[in-house]
Amino acid sequence: MELEKPKTEAKFKDTNVKDCSHRFSIDDGFLKMKNHEDKITSCMNLYYSGMSLRKIQEHLQMFVLKLGFSDYIKKKVKEDYLARKITLSKAAKIAGITIWGMQRYLVENGYKSEYSIQDLEEDLALLG
Repeated sequence: MELEKPKTEAKFKDTNVKDCSHRFSIDDGFLKMKNHEDKITSCMNLYYSGMSLRKIQEHLQMFVLKLGFSDYIKKKVKEDYLARKITLSKAAKIAGITIWGMQRYLVENGYKSEYSIQDLEEDLALLG
């Protein structure tokens, strides 16, 4: 069975199966959710670890809502990027900012890149 890639980068991707031309949507379980998947999974984790719904609500008000949800997402994405779980472009996409904005955020929070001028020259030599 061979899959045909979608032509656009839409939020909801439809995919064709080349053999029989059936269409299906790729669903990661969080399609059409009102909240971000990190917020949902964090709350579920707290609930299944034994915390009451009232305590979870208080936790969200103290940590997530006071920080601002976008700051919370940036902090979470930064941790994932530093742990090498995701790439810089994926981190920027999740945080909803540009790659340059993500780099600026990382530098402002003490990140130092291991990418040297020699690495840049080698990359440029490969391109040109």
